Amino acid sequence: MEKTHSPLYSIQALRGIAALLVLFFHIFELQSLTPGNPKDLIDGPWARGYAGVDLFFVISGFIMVWITDARSGGGATVGRFIYNRVTRIYPLWWLLSAVLVAYYLLTSGRAVSPDFAGQIDSDGLYLLRSFLLIPQDVPPINGLGWTLIHEMYFYIVFAALLFLPARARYFGLWIWGALTVLLFGLGFASYQAGSIIQLSASLLTLEFLAGAAAAWLILRGYIFAPKLCLGLGIIGALCALTFYTQRGTDLMLWGRVAVYALPFTLVVYGAVALERSGKLSVPRPLSLLGDWSYSLYLSHLLILGVIIRLLPKFSEALVPTHQGPLGNIVFIGLGLTVPILVAAILYYGAERPLLKLMRKRKQPEKAQR
Repeated sequence: MEKTHSPLYSIQALRGIAALLVLFFHIFELQSLTPGNPKDLIDGPWARGYAGVDLFFVISGFIMVWITDARSGGGATVGRFIYNRVTRIYPLWWLLSAVLVAYYLLTSGRAVSPDFAGQIDSDGLYLLRSFLLIPQDVPPINGLGWTLIHEMYFYIVFAALLFLPARARYFGLWIWGALTVLLFGLGFASYQAGSIIQLSASLLTLEFLAGAAAAWLILRGYIFAPKLCLGLGIIGALCALTFYTQRGTDLMLWGRVAVYALPFTLVVYGAVALERSGKLSVPRPLSLLGDWSYSLYLSHLLILGVIIRLLPKFSEALVPTHQGPLGNIVFIGLGLTVPILVAAILYYGAERPLLKLMRKRKQPEKAQR
């Protein structure tokens, strides 16, 4: 008989925070694209908002253990797990990828981004790999999909471990981590995981495994000073966001894992442990933002791109707000509000209906999706 878990609002809140971090990061990256705008209004910690992805990975590992811990092994369990992961990830990904394909066709006459067109030998094969989230040397049609490629890799390997008896799965997780480190040490890792072997050598897997370990500890009743863990995790994350300024290859190969995996794991562990003991209350807006986080994550770059293109046109008719610091202020304000509003609409109008449609004959998972 399976255990049932009430929804973890702390996890939803952390998902919302992770999505906000990524949104801030891309606002920082894009705020100077309109003429005359200096890149100095959102700097400092927000410039490392990419770390929201690392938080997402820790959360993913946590949830995979949380929802499967009491399940018996075997084909039925694996099949249900894979079906639920596929229906969670792909429908919205396909929808927004199709929007991008249509945009590229209308604007360039080719169904791929002009930025990568010269690197693509076969548009059809490239799009097939993009839509299925299969690793390749060129980023997927929606560049944010590189993280979903890692997610699907996590899910597939984790699903294979579900064939094992419950106790043996955790030894499997240790072996998976050891093999990852070994492949990394042998030099198979790459800035962009363009193949299965490079994906298998990515240390980002360790963030997923760290989240899995946090869930295992809580489910086994190993609760150690959750307030202290949460506090240390928040302080560690803020220090990393403030002081870790490395960019480029080292960041992707090992840097982000080295500085973010532990603090984010402590945050997840502490927050869930406190919520389970009734000592943490999550504000409803943060929980709602967590509901919208997947829609926000996949759509925000598209929306920011639209704002960048339209802002100068509107401002020329009024005042030249697209120039200088004032332009940044306007862009930042729109960038923080419009993507969230669109994400809410997308969640209620597309993501949730698609999920219900795909799972209407399945039992819903009351723990996190």
